[in-house]
Amino acid sequence: MPYARTIQEIESMYGRELTVCSHGESFLEFFKSRVHPAGLYFLDEPESALSYENQYRLAYFIRERAKEGCQFFIATHSPVIPLIPGAEIFQLKDGGAEKKTFDELTDIAFLRMFLARKGEKMFD
Repeated sequence: MPYARTIQEIESMYGRELTVCSHGESFLEFFKSRVHPAGLYFLDEPESALSYENQYRLAYFIRERAKEGCQFFIATHSPVIPLIPGAEIFQLKDGGAEKKTFDELTDIAFLRMFLARKGEKMFD
């Protein structure tokens, strides 16, 4: 059966069986299996499948791969991913890009306001 070989290769590609993982854990395993030293990667909102804890795991993994020469361009709304040490942060606005610090990001300002108004006040 020619497809059996392919299924076996897919199953051995990851560190563990993906069907027994949560969606976020499966995403991390899938992502890790495709990153190679000195690679160039473009990621669009990789946090969408991840809890904050798994976003941290992803950020840690990215940091470690960057030490091996990988480069990452990441479009994100995550408050975790921009905190990767050594990251250069740009905010896209009106068709351009401005270099920013973490504290200058619009998403971070909104998150701080939202958390400060927790409870009923946050919808006033």
